Amino acid sequence: MIRINSLLAILFLIINTTTIWGQPSQVGIIDFYGTTSNDAQLRKCLPFITNDTVRFLTESAYPKVKKAIVDCLLSQPNIKQAEISFICCDEKEGKWIVFVGVDTKSKEISQSTKTNDIKLPAEIKGTYDSLMNQVRAAVEKGEATENDSSGHALMNYLPARQLEEKFIIYADKNLGLLREVLRHSKHAEHRQVAAAVIAYYHDKAEITKDLLEAVTDPNEHVRNNAVRAIGIIANYSQRKPDLKIEIPADPFIGMINSISWTDRNKSSLVLLSLTNSRNKKLLNQLKQQALKPIVDMAKWKSNGHSIPGYIMLGRIAGWSDKEIMDGANSNKEASIERMLAKIK
Repeated sequence: MIRINSLLAILFLIINTTTIWGQPSQVGIIDFYGTTSNDAQLRKCLPFITNDTVRFLTESAYPKVKKAIVDCLLSQPNIKQAEISFICCDEKEGKWIVFVGVDTKSKEISQSTKTNDIKLPAEIKGTYDSLMNQVRAAVEKGEATENDSSGHALMNYLPARQLEEKFIIYADKNLGLLREVLRHSKHAEHRQVAAAVIAYYHDKAEITKDLLEAVTDPNEHVRNNAVRAIGIIANYSQRKPDLKIEIPADPFIGMINSISWTDRNKSSLVLLSLTNSRNKKLLNQLKQQALKPIVDMAKWKSNGHSIPGYIMLGRIAGWSDKEIMDGANSNKEASIERMLAKIK
């Protein structure tokens, strides 16, 4: 049974869900999102179906296969953007979850203003890289849980937590440098690290603006780390209202409409936190500007990834949290249809 209190406490544990080489090679769930509903036509671009074993999920082979799939998707009528993501792993069988996203609008390409040749110290970059390896190990062992009660992530998997604890020291000693790298460095991999490390600074109100600026970074991985950090801070600030941390919804409404799966995934968690108060203005804004991506997400087959969209949809429909979760525990698909009927 899904309970909302425990669910909201663990949603931000869905971390670093990107392609991890060496994981089980069988495809489980295939889900679609975006501005077209012609899933059957899109499926023709996939060189696999559910339960197939795929051999191309290696660091050398995957980029070529991904490009071929995306090129095929872009050849479909009216499709201007396309993306495919392999996410590890589904809750029941430990198989790959494949997300296919398309959009009929062309992507807006903006000129990057990140031009400075500035990098983080090798120690900080190396610690981050080591942490990513330990996160992968934690995922493989099924131990990727964490404690976010201090406003930043501390994994329960000890080898990873020991590295994250170093970030607390790095952030307090190098705040100025982290800000400079995040705002101006031309090296995306260092901005990515800066977005992760700066979140561990002791004064969350002080660095929220820096993370909000990073939400619009041209690099997907930088945005991912920034939004993940803001999502944790959003929950933290609700437990500590005296901090008076204000997080606007607009950037995340833009991201949930993005074709990027990581943009949608992480922004949905922030918006989920922001809708805890049932602010009518925000819920109406989501109805007007983000209903389609929220419905797409709510209908995903993986509970861990669909539930943020499902809860937001219920809140837009005016359902109580108890009604929302009772519906998920009985018949989620039917509940979605009732929510949509009430909204419309």
